[in-house]
Amino acid sequence: MSVDLDLCRELLRALDAHPDEQPFDPASPLGDSSEPARREQLAALLAAGLVRTVAAADDGEPAGRIVGLSHSGREFLRLARNDTLWRRVHNELASGGAPVTLEMVRARLLEWGQFSF
Repeated sequence: MSVDLDLCRELLRALDAHPDEQPFDPASPLGDSSEPARREQLAALLAAGLVRTVAAADDGEPAGRIVGLSHSGREFLRLARNDTLWRRVHNELASGGAPVTLEMVRARLLEWGQFSF
């Protein structure tokens, strides 16, 4: 799965603004992204441990509905809100030629973010 870093950042922002414990609907419009693209990036965010899910409810809703950011997701977003830092990390990792993971982005944000405040 390829990671669209900018869409992941926008999804994290949307989740941060979303009411806690309410299931996030990937069908909700977000910029010019498609629903399949949003679903793919939400799966990447989940795999990276940046979002929280809830178990199945008795009302028939599917298990694993995304309901907000994890502690790591909040930390990631706090650093990713810094546009200068975000562009620096994005450009460096994109120029490397290797596939980029959210774990790589998080590590670089943490590394460089400590010097940007």
